[in-house]
This record gives sequence, structure tokens and C-alpha cells, in this order.
Amino acid sequence: MTLYPLRDDTCLLALPMHEGSGDVVYDHSRYSRNGQCHGDIYWASPELFGPTLLFDGEDDYIIINEGHEIMETISDLESLTITLWVKKSGSVSTQEYILSYGKVGQDKTIGVRFLEDGRLNFWASDAWDCSTSDEYDDDNWHFVAAVADSDIARIYVDSKKADEDSVEDFWNAPTTERDLYIGAIFIHPSGLAYRLSGLVCNLRIYSRSLSESEIKALELYYRNFEVRPSILCPRPTL
Repeated sequence: MTLYPLRDDTCLLALPMHEGSGDVVYDHSRYSRNGQCHGDIYWASPELFGPTLLFDGEDDYIIINEGHEIMETISDLESLTITLWVKKSGSVSTQEYILSYGKVGQDKTIGVRFLEDGRLNFWASDAWDCSTSDEYDDDNWHFVAAVADSDIARIYVDSKKADEDSVEDFWNAPTTERDLYIGAIFIHPSGLAYRLSGLVCNLRIYSRSLSESEIKALELYYRNFEVRPSILCPRPTL
């Protein structure tokens, strides 16, 4: 692994989401899968990261270009890591999705979300369900990592493991191409629902399970902008 997504072929998506203007968020991985923003786009300037897209909980969402390729690769390899920073705006009254793939009611879906009580949840239909015991709708930034392979799924918050679930059968991607959403989930037949109200940035998706030390290194990288642990480059990738 490397901190720099262009040098890591297992990093399938890397969205800093700090453009500050416009309606496109650019992928910094080697695959150029940019995201198209929809809704009333507003770029906030929070204290930790600078310009960041604020989801209003009403009509904002992002669709990832060729997102089905990402999720089909993950399904085939039976390994996944999602990392992101999130800051929830206000308390949660209903579930709110940070990331999702698949149509509820038609497919085996997968996602990372806030539950109604403010806890964070990482789940995949008929595969795993991990939830934190603590609530994180506290108007603070949190680094979230959702990791799964053919044996176990885990969710980490601020680099600490919050829950895990055994996996008997890994999640199977829908055979029909679907959109990969940030900020909502598709409910069949009504459409997009459970919109996120808050800030999201520095989202990455890997086609392998990152270790706890690698997750911690990513968090430190974003907090400090420089870290050089030896674990980061076990093999050349470029």
C-alpha cells in the first residue's frame, strides 16, 4: 500500500472532494472515475480540511462514473475497504446514507450509513451487519473505515475497531449495472431516499482489506499531511 492512490492499483477510487467550486469531484486514483454532483451544490469551508462539499439532506448526492466497475471488482475479489471523513450536521431523525450501491427491493445492496440513533453502520444484504455502540452525530469530524473479506467484516471509527461480524458468503454485486451513490440510497420503486445532511471528504475504496496499521496511517496522513511508516510501501506499484 501507498498513501498516494496513483501508485496503488488496489485503490479503485480516491476522491479528496476539495474542489471548492463546480459540480464534478475528481478521482485521484489511476482509474479516473470522477463523481458528478447533483442538487443544490454548496462548498463549505470547515476548519479541518478546507473547501468540502456540504450535503443538505434534501436533494444533494453524487454519482460515481463507472461505479459499477468498482463494485463488480470488489464482489469478484471478495475484499473491500472504504475509508472516508464525515461530519454529521445536526442529529439523525432517520437513517442517512454516506455511500451505497444497489437498489433496495431489487438487489443485494451495500452501504455505510448513520442509523436513526446516530450510530454508524456498515452492512451488505445477506452478508454482514456492523454497527458502532457509540453515536457520531455530534458535529465533529470522524475518520471511518469499513473493511470486509470472505471471513469477517469490521467498522472502525477514528482508527479504533467499533464492531465486527463474521462473513459466511461475501456480498454479490447485482448482475445489472447500478449507480454508486454518495449521500443517498436508491429505494425501488420510489427512487433516492435517506439523504445525508453533513460533510464528506477524502473518500477511498480499495479492492482489498486494509490492516489496522494501514487505516491508522491513512488517518494520520490526513490529520498531519505527512507520515512515513514502513508499512506503506511493501511492494512497488508504479
